[in-house]
Amino acid sequence: MGSRSRRLERSVRDTIAQVVGAAAPIFDTPIRHLESAAVDARRHGRLVHELEDAVSEDRSARLAALRAGEKPGEGLFVSNATSLANDYQDFTRELLKRIAELESKEIPA
Repeated sequence: MGSRSRRLERSVRDTIAQVVGAAAPIFDTPIRHLESAAVDARRHGRLVHELEDAVSEDRSARLAALRAGEKPGEGLFVSNATSLANDYQDFTRELLKRIAELESKEIPA
């Protein structure tokens, strides 16, 4: 879902809540949809947080090729994966917090 799709996000969350009910938690952290990162992650076999470093390396290689008068390689489609990587990091934090809450509850005998 796009990072600016607030109304759509609310609608989707409401629909999921109606379908799932209390059977499963609905996490608060949204994860944006970024086509270029999705393609690069699959094509290069990298996780989103690994694309962060790869973007910098790709940019340097592209600029070096251009300076040398060469055609840059195919490289990455994504130009910035930081926000998407932060989304996954925030979601992981929220998920681990929920797991810790569940593990700390006493199980009835």
